[in-house]
Amino acid sequence: MAASIASSPTLITLGLFSYFGTSTDLFLVFLFTVIRKQYAVLDFLDMYINPTIVIYIISASAALLIPLQILRLYAGLNTCSSSTNDFPTKPMFFPCRTAHTRMFPTKHSFSYSYLLAGIPVGWGGSTGGMLSSDIENESSSWYRRLFSLRPYSPWFTVNGDDYFERGHVKGGLEEKLQNYLHSQGVDPSEFAHAYLFTAARFLNYASNPVSFWNLYSSTKELTAIILEVGNTFDEKHRYFLRLKTNQTPSTEITSSPKFSQTWRKDFYVSVFNSRAGSYSVSTTDALFPNMGGTESTINTTITLSSSGKPKLIARLFSTEPAIDPSSMSVMQKLIFLASWWWVGFATFFPRTVFQALIILFKQKLPWVFRPEPRKDTLPRQAVENEVFIEGIFRRYLRYFVLQSPVPMKLSYIPAGLVDTSGEVMTSPSVQLVAEDKVKELELRVLTPLFYSRYVKYPSCLHALVLESQFLNSTISLSDPELVSKLAAAQLKSPTPPTFSSWENLSFSLLRNLRTDVGTIQNCETKSETENEIVGTLPEMKNKNRTSEFERFVLKAGTSAQRLEYVRGVGKLYLADRIALGSVEILGLEVFVVKVGVLWWAVKTFV
Repeated sequence: MAASIASSPTLITLGLFSYFGTSTDLFLVFLFTVIRKQYAVLDFLDMYINPTIVIYIISASAALLIPLQILRLYAGLNTCSSSTNDFPTKPMFFPCRTAHTRMFPTKHSFSYSYLLAGIPVGWGGSTGGMLSSDIENESSSWYRRLFSLRPYSPWFTVNGDDYFERGHVKGGLEEKLQNYLHSQGVDPSEFAHAYLFTAARFLNYASNPVSFWNLYSSTKELTAIILEVGNTFDEKHRYFLRLKTNQTPSTEITSSPKFSQTWRKDFYVSVFNSRAGSYSVSTTDALFPNMGGTESTINTTITLSSSGKPKLIARLFSTEPAIDPSSMSVMQKLIFLASWWWVGFATFFPRTVFQALIILFKQKLPWVFRPEPRKDTLPRQAVENEVFIEGIFRRYLRYFVLQSPVPMKLSYIPAGLVDTSGEVMTSPSVQLVAEDKVKELELRVLTPLFYSRYVKYPSCLHALVLESQFLNSTISLSDPELVSKLAAAQLKSPTPPTFSSWENLSFSLLRNLRTDVGTIQNCETKSETENEIVGTLPEMKNKNRTSEFERFVLKAGTSAQRLEYVRGVGKLYLADRIALGSVEILGLEVFVVKVGVLWWAVKTFV
């Protein structure tokens, strides 16, 4: 068998793919070779490997591993809990049930169990070996649990990195909350206490459609909530609501008062609902009274209204009192884990997907395509191509400001990156004029899709105006008229020097593959003012000419960057032509072709 697999055609084939291909290609060649020589492999195993010894090794490993895991589990569930003395209430579990009722255009209802974790904002540590918050460098992945020698870390985890803006901050949940309140023009000192209700991660996995941040006054009265809503497209939106109580002042309050608020819908959540309509919430304080209620329960109803009538009613309510992990016995913890471990995994699939299929095929509701997010929405994360283009785009903006005939200060806020702090760019002429003569412009990218669309425009300044005003709304410009004037002035673009014939051929091929950008069909309507601004732009001619952006890449990019640009942008253009505009589908198509070629090569030469 060794001679057959190590034959000279096999070695030549493996050598060629190891040199020209990827590690995946090499693995596929090896796998196909083994499949072709399967009987020789079985003969080799029978000759050199004793099955009795293999069974003995596996049995001995299991005999050692299982008792070790039981001891680690017991030790983890008996770890000391972090102190919560500085907080008016403790971390808790809230066993709940959620119910959804669609009123029109067709009726449909369902409900299922749901588990929320409650965390006092500012608390960091673990409780009962079951629930933790903001523990640095903590990992609850299954493989670390299995192979680590330390006692099990808490099963359910809440980490500030998963909330509000992307990325890590040292202060965890508390600092993230304060930063958000500042961004809304709200003084965080107005709220002395905060408590987060959320779906915690289990084994580092979470499906968390909505989290509730309860904000309390210094007298421990619920005065505001923040609804942090996420969708399956990795987008998030926050609604800050000051609550109105439905309780009359003269009434003696013996149970939690009801609070309500109504606001406009501003975020795409379901594939069966557009962004039109409004929400209303009716809720009680789960920690009433004074954030120390012994029978803490959740009772929240959110109603989506359309055309003045309820369209969808969603309820979240407790099925039993809150559970304090620090007071649970080991047996109670094991029963709790056995009862709730699967809920997070089942929230999206199969539960949500199953109900969506019923609505789509049985109820026959039309599919509403996702619009690009608005200004206050946290967009999805950028993919590799978009991250690369963003880096070049940022450098181009610096050049743009440097060459601007108008004294200007440009504030650039990217989208889809971990660091979205932005950058302020100032033209040199700012120092020579009075402050009131300086033009200020904010360019806020609303979605990473902008970067993929931007490279398709032959004119960079046209791209900024059109992507902000003409049906697309992938960026927000504070002064689109200023950009349109600069576009009319046609800023001088860098003239590329002479390059190798290979690079000239590559960029020429890109220009011929370039497709029309097109409009995003599922956006909201444009205004007359937007039409007027677009009408002031000079007509874009010769769409296949070298764009200012490509000239900049040729002039300022290194050889490696130019090659990566050709590869990345080439994928975008090819995806538009043969993969419905999806780079992922293009990758699948390439993989299928590659598998076929590799199988033919192995079958022919091995």
